Order: sequence, then C-alpha cells, then structure tokens
Amino acid sequence: DGGLWLGTSRGGVTRYRADEWKTYTRKDGLAQDEVMDLLKDRDGRLWVATESAGISRLDGGSFTQFRRDAGLPSEVLYQLLQDDRGSIWAATAEGLARFDGVRFIALGAEVGLPSGQVFSLAQGRDGTLYAGTEHGVFHRRAGSEEFALLDPRLPRDNIVRLLVDAEGSLWAGTVNGGLCRYSK
Repeated sequence: DGGLWLGTSRGGVTRYRADEWKTYTRKDGLAQDEVMDLLKDRDGRLWVATESAGISRLDGGSFTQFRRDAGLPSEVLYQLLQDDRGSIWAATAEGLARFDGVRFIALGAEVGLPSGQVFSLAQGRDGTLYAGTEHGVFHRRAGSEEFALLDPRLPRDNIVRLLVDAEGSLWAGTVNGGLCRYSK
C-alpha cells in the first residue's frame, strides 16, 4: 500500500503513509502494545507478533486475535514468516506453529523439532525453511514435512537471528556463539 509499518516496544503499531501517521494500540483492538515482529502477507493483511499476548491480524480495519485457544503453543512470540507457498509460520517461546488458514498447528518432536523456544525463521532460495532454536539450527527441505539439525558443527546454542544472503549462505546470530555463516 506504499506505507511503512513500525512495531514498537510499548506503543503498538504505527503506519506512515502519504505524510500521515496512524497508530494502532490496545484501544483499537491490538492484543498488546509490546510488538516483537510484523509481517505483511500476500493478501495485504498485517500480522503482529506480540511480546506475550499472541498474534493480532489487521484486516480491513479490524483485528483478529490468535492465542493458545487458536493453536499457538505459546503467546510469547519472536518472529513471523510467510514462506514461498504462502504459509504463515510463528516462532514462539514453546515451539513452532504454522497457520492452516483458520488456526495455528503446533509442530514439535513429531516433525523432528526439539522442544523449547524457536527464536528465528528464514527461507532459502531453494525453499528450505530454517528454524533457529535454543538447540541450534533446524531445517526442512522444500517438499518435506520433517525437520532435522542442519549441521552439528554449528553452535547448538540459542539461535536468535537467521538470514539467507543473496548468495544463498545462511547467517546465524547466537547468544553466546557469535555470528556463523553456513554455505552448502
């Protein structure tokens, strides 16, 4: 829509468009004013990951809330991602979840993920989905439903940020293990 969206630590979500500012807070239906991440999906909806109140989705001027009762494994959110197939993924304090169009489906040991926090998400050009967890980097190849540890040589630490660069290398930021680059 040509606008810029900003998530704040205590002031909700603000949109800047056409020299005008519009702020959305709890008074407007946002679940919480503490914002961790924003995602504008392919359909133009804004997904807001909050610090401890789940996800709010802004569509047509009103918010829809997604919490534990909508399938999220935790209401503490870290990051959102829309993959190349259009699926919305949520990294939470108690694991990973994927939106099925109505509700979130929590994913864990049954698909090869460890229990615990998933901090970060990224997708490679080949469709591989990466999840930065408190136990290292896990990946799911395009067309697969199973996750596996990416490489045992990478830190098995809190992977708090992931980025795939223009050459296809995966960068992983950790809490105690520094910054790592992984190339296939």
